[in-house]
Amino acid sequence: MKYIIILLFFLVSSCDFSTPKKVEENKWPVLEVKENNIEEAASVNPNAIEFNLLETVLKNLNLKKEDCKLSLVAQKVNPIDPGETIMVIPEIVEEDEYYFNLNSYIVIVETLTGKILNQFFETPKTNGLESDAIMLTDIKIDTAPYLVAASTRAFGVRVSFVGSSRANPHDSEKLSLYLKTKDNSLQKILDNYETMSYGGEWDTDCYGNFVTKKNVFIMTEAYTINFLDILVSTKVTETENYLDEENNCQSKDVLAKSKSILRYNGSSYQLEQLVE
Repeated sequence: MKYIIILLFFLVSSCDFSTPKKVEENKWPVLEVKENNIEEAASVNPNAIEFNLLETVLKNLNLKKEDCKLSLVAQKVNPIDPGETIMVIPEIVEEDEYYFNLNSYIVIVETLTGKILNQFFETPKTNGLESDAIMLTDIKIDTAPYLVAASTRAFGVRVSFVGSSRANPHDSEKLSLYLKTKDNSLQKILDNYETMSYGGEWDTDCYGNFVTKKNVFIMTEAYTINFLDILVSTKVTETENYLDEENNCQSKDVLAKSKSILRYNGSSYQLEQLVE
């Protein structure tokens, strides 16, 4: 009986009967790779669920929330290492009602602590983060397997833009690729390559012409300066809108395909050769 009482004492003393704290949304790193990642994080760090990764990283970068474009912040857990999270933090340089441009901090951090492991900084002069009549609408982290060498994997940052003119629609997306370096920095090996574009001109009723262009990357087996060449498969669709004899709006597409090569020149990938 004495042992049963002692056992009950330990069981009761190990329970927490305090009032549960309210957990706010997006207050901890979102682990996207496995369903049990949050449980794994909590088992390593009991306070992980209350941990605000963004606030910690901003503090480590000496940035204030009000100085950043928080609606465009992007973060994603590294799929090959859930202990790391990739983040893009845009810092406002100029902003008014219809215009802004941004510095960019691209960082890899420890998922559970916010410690910065790798960092890359760019100004609007080179990062392309500018919004005016063509509006910058989204920044996403792309963790597709960009295996640029046998044991070297890059990650991407995709930036999307949308035009504000109804008569002259515009939609585009650009991709940059980054690699870790030995000095805890990041190397930009592909700079704002257009992966998709759409545009045209029409009377906002029917008549008009539009062009859609899509690029798909395919890693080849050929090396240039120790990095694999990237085959770019391009599909261009030219669309014409017109009224038929019954005054119904119709469209006609003309499709064209081409291929090109991105080769590494020692510092970054450049478009060098068209493939017939």
